[in-house]
Amino acid sequence: MLRRLGEGGVLVGVDCTEGLLNQARTALDGVSAARFEPVLADVASLGSWLDGADAVVARTMLHHVPMVELVLGKLRATLRPGTRLGFLEPDFRTPLAQLAYLECTVRPELAPLRVWATAINQLYLARRISPAVGASLARTLEFAGYRRVRADWVAGRADGMMIENMLMFYDEVREPLQSLGILTAPEIDEQKRLLPTLHSQSLPAAWGIHWVVCET
Repeated sequence: MLRRLGEGGVLVGVDCTEGLLNQARTALDGVSAARFEPVLADVASLGSWLDGADAVVARTMLHHVPMVELVLGKLRATLRPGTRLGFLEPDFRTPLAQLAYLECTVRPELAPLRVWATAINQLYLARRISPAVGASLARTLEFAGYRRVRADWVAGRADGMMIENMLMFYDEVREPLQSLGILTAPEIDEQKRLLPTLHSQSLPAAWGIHWVVCET
């Protein structure tokens, strides 16, 4: 985005974590003549950092905001007419149907993918955030009065990188999974043992991506 903006352009990056903003500063230093402005703030509260925005984009962020539909309605009231918006949101629910069918019929070894997908859904719900906000995002934006709403869905990658991400998930949220009664420590260890045994060349997708664009 910085490269496309060029000289005179401004990219405002908003996050509630100083560490991630520092990473962004380092990664974007000298990338373009455009200016990067990091803002430490809660995205859900909106704020003056939206003033004069020509475009608003968010990648895999909305599902971390409780009752994000309320925020999207307020966002339309905040932005000036003609502002463009683009969202990418993960889908941890739709692929469960295919996983369940394959596991029940011809590929019982895929159970670790189903366990992972179920665990991440249960964790999100326990934290009162949505694991599938992207599925209704286009209709939500239409109801809020956004114009030219367009949407699509693509399957997530199904390869060795997917397995690595699943293993990292178990490492990062090991304690919450146990404390919330989603998986026990031995169950987590067993899933971490089973995942690397899957042949990454023939895996179905365990997640997908919704993309939605619109205008105010």
